[in-house]
Amino acid sequence: MSLYSISAVLRPIDFRNFMNAVVFSYMQIGEILTKPDYISKYSWHPHSAYQRLNNANNALYIPTEKLSIVPSRKGYGTLDYRKDRVLTMEGKGRATWNELDFLKPEHV
Repeated sequence: MSLYSISAVLRPIDFRNFMNAVVFSYMQIGEILTKPDYISKYSWHPHSAYQRLNNANNALYIPTEKLSIVPSRKGYGTLDYRKDRVLTMEGKGRATWNELDFLKPEHV
């Protein structure tokens, strides 16, 4: 499966005292688990909690061993902070994002 996930989190970064959405990690999805029996094998993960196991929308995403576009990297990892990874438009609220080419539908 060649799906990619880009995680964004709201972290306190001082750009005019706004909280910003920032790309802080990456993961290439290798497998999507949806059956409770499979998800429960990851007992340490919040998605295996009793309250979630029988939810029809519950899923656990398992990364690939290696990143297909850069095989020397793991299929998941964290990124250092860089200004070009801030999704929030400067001077705007955290829900107003910059238009980044890699987020446009034709590049996904």
